[in-house]
Formats: sequence, structure tokens, C-alpha cells
Amino acid sequence: MSTPQNITAPMPRAATAAGSTPTGNDDIHAQHARIVAALKARGRMSCPELAALCDVPSVTKRVCELIALGWPIERTKGKVRTKRGAWRRAAFYALAGGHPQGDLFEPRADLDHGART
Repeated sequence: MSTPQNITAPMPRAATAAGSTPTGNDDIHAQHARIVAALKARGRMSCPELAALCDVPSVTKRVCELIALGWPIERTKGKVRTKRGAWRRAAFYALAGGHPQGDLFEPRADLDHGART
């Protein structure tokens, strides 16, 4: 599988998803978190860009799972340039807003999540 020329280095797992570590704890939830973080940070992205940037081997499968979980992800078709300069078809994904259940899925900055009472 060839990827577009303008892809940057993969996002570090420890820095992009809660629960993932550089030692290899890469479950589905960590992959979901990396995809959502990338779409929030960069907007519309192609499937090959997400695969390379987020280090997710099956982006289409993970995006379908996110959609089933309620994430408003829009899918469109387009073309990307390969390393050899040719064009090929690719799916593009973009967040169409936040999760319908809002902040249930995102920690609030004003709460101390580590405090015990």
C-alpha cells in the first residue's frame, strides 16, 4: 500500500491516547483515541494519512466502529498522490462535530481526576 508524500511522522502512542504506552499496549480504544485526536487536530484526512499518522493498521474498520459508537464522522471519496506520483482513490474522513453525548467522553480540565475523597 502506498501513502501520500506529505505525511508526517506517526504520532507517539503515549502522547496521543490515554491508556496506550510505548511498551505496546495498543488496544482498539487507544487506536480510536488516536484517530479522533488526529481528526480534531487536522480536520479532513485521507485513510492513508490516518494509517501512517496514527499507526493504525485498519483505519476503515476503526472508523466504522467509531461511527457505530456515535461519533459524527463524515466519509467522502477522493484521490491521493502515491510516492511514485500517480493518483489513486482513497476515502477521506472528517469529524462533523463532537460526540452526541458531549463531555462524557472527554475529561474536564477543571476536575482533579486523580484526587481521592
